[in-house]
Amino acid sequence: MGAGKTILNGMNKFYSFMTSLGIIVLVVWFIASWMGVDVQGKIEEAVEPGKKYVEAIKASSLQQYSTEPLGEVLEYLHSEPKWTYSESNGKKFVEFSGLYYSEMENYELQLKFELLDNGTFEVSYVAVDGLLLGNMEAGLFLRKTFNDYETIRQATNQINNS
Repeated sequence: MGAGKTILNGMNKFYSFMTSLGIIVLVVWFIASWMGVDVQGKIEEAVEPGKKYVEAIKASSLQQYSTEPLGEVLEYLHSEPKWTYSESNGKKFVEFSGLYYSEMENYELQLKFELLDNGTFEVSYVAVDGLLLGNMEAGLFLRKTFNDYETIRQATNQINNS
């Protein structure tokens, strides 16, 4: 009977400690938020370090092809879209991968964007079904991708409006 009481007292102390710790964390969180600190953003950055870079690329566009956001175009055309952030040799990269299916062709696309020090980015890698495309091929492929997006979106809008 004494062992059960000891265990119960230990559990009560543990729950009291955890409750106190939780209250302290919440108080610190509220004070920091009140002082203008983005606590949620700091936590997200710690958990997913490249999320802000991925979101920036998704919201950006490749002006030579379209003003539409990259995220919208790529996720509209490709199933199973996946965005990742990585660093290599002091450089920062955001990579997109997805699958494209149509009556005419099917392929897996991989795009890699290098984040430059001046706050811009460039396409550093375009691969279709694992085959790396050269600069000219990559440019033609991207032009076709954005044209396909416009064509499909316009056709979808016409169907929805009729």
